[in-house]
Amino acid sequence: MTKLDFTISVSSFNILSFDDDFTADLLGANVGSTLSLFLADDDEMKVLRDHVERLARAKEGFSTFNLVFKALTCTGMAPEANRSPLHGVFRSPIRAIHTCGEEHLACFVSIQLTPDGESFHLTALEYSRSHRESMIRQEFGSWLLEEHVEQAVIATDALGLVVFWNRFASELYQWTKEDAIGKNIMELTPSEMTQEQGMEIMGKLMQGQHWKGFFGVQRKDSSKFIAHVTDTPILDNDDILRFIVGVSADYTQMHNLMEELKTLNADLEKKVAIRTKEAVEFRLEAEKAASASRSKTEMMQMLSHEFRTPLQGIMGVSSTMLSYLEEGSVYDCFATISASSRLLLTLINNVLDLGKMDANKMTTIETCTIPVLPSIRDSLQFCHHFALLNDVSLVLENEDTVDWTIQANQLRLDQILVNLLSNGIKYTAPETSVVVSVRQCLASDMVIEAMNAGTSDLKFLNPVALEAIRNQRIIMIVISIRDHGKGIPEEEMPTLFGEFVRLKVSLEK
Repeated sequence: MTKLDFTISVSSFNILSFDDDFTADLLGANVGSTLSLFLADDDEMKVLRDHVERLARAKEGFSTFNLVFKALTCTGMAPEANRSPLHGVFRSPIRAIHTCGEEHLACFVSIQLTPDGESFHLTALEYSRSHRESMIRQEFGSWLLEEHVEQAVIATDALGLVVFWNRFASELYQWTKEDAIGKNIMELTPSEMTQEQGMEIMGKLMQGQHWKGFFGVQRKDSSKFIAHVTDTPILDNDDILRFIVGVSADYTQMHNLMEELKTLNADLEKKVAIRTKEAVEFRLEAEKAASASRSKTEMMQMLSHEFRTPLQGIMGVSSTMLSYLEEGSVYDCFATISASSRLLLTLINNVLDLGKMDANKMTTIETCTIPVLPSIRDSLQFCHHFALLNDVSLVLENEDTVDWTIQANQLRLDQILVNLLSNGIKYTAPETSVVVSVRQCLASDMVIEAMNAGTSDLKFLNPVALEAIRNQRIIMIVISIRDHGKGIPEEEMPTLFGEFVRLKVSLEK
């Protein structure tokens, strides 16, 4: 191991003597030379001056520290030192050993004042390569913890006295490193932890187990915050707790967010429970409604079947009487009975069709070829008696349409005609007439008429249907029913064909 020995003046830091020629040859120094010429840089000289001044004030004792010397021919003079861990400069962050290159000697130094206080004796032992690397790693780790780990890092002994306190601990708890070292951690960071909690934590640490958790902590200015703390135990070879390293951070905002999230989750769970209960209740009500609907449909179907028996008797008697009677008032009455019974039968059949639709057994409406004029006459005959009671005459124009036929559903056609005739009779003025007319036209002409003629009998056709048949050369049969009522106001037109809608104008003639 390389060893340097020489005596130096306290006032000038000039070399007064060498204890052996090896030191002078290694450094390339002479008696009377200033020691600063042989140190790595000015920082090393400052370290030396500080230690010498401290000894001079104390007037006794010695001091040990680290210095880096320049070596003139270090690799040739002391190969056993195995220096130069890296080519170039290798620095430790906090400058305990601040350089160590090929031309430097990293040394452990001891200085001691002479009795007269005018000079001091310096002995330097060069560190081996492995020792230098170990020290640099330790210094680098210490520097990272103290300056660059953005969490408070605090180390205490087993009694709770602080032995390490980094810069972020000072920022978080407001105590400086100088104030904190040597103080009890409970005095510096009073917490809301109970004695039982403290005993539980110490029990885990003494068994070598880590601990982490949240608790309230007080700063130097008495302000409080929620700290997240992770404690790590350091045990000796006998598994006795020697030190505790705690890493902490201010988690107040995060803690508040977590608490708010818990509250929101609890509210959400309540709402989900309410919605689930409502959904179950709705499902039960829907099942009850479906069951009631099925019961109603079954009852209607049963009653419809029961109605058919007496109705068949009425239809049979009226048909028989019509075959014996000549035309006249009595004949007209029986004709009305016959037409009404036939319509009633179709309505009963319609109720049965509804049952089929509920059971998904009716997917289409059957159509057939229907002669136009007989259907209109049956509807006029059905409404004839009602028209007489209201002093309204029924008129059929264009009776030469006897040969016209259409593809339609007989029941739906009869229902529509009777409904329109009944409304015309009901809401027209007495001693007037309800006129039924029939005509043919091309589909394209019908579209033009419906779109352009404000009073056309086609103006209320669905625009989508009109567009679909605009360019088709199809012969259309148009049946119009006109009365002498007040008419329908313009603002009521949009609701004209609404389901179960009764216009206000219907209350007056």
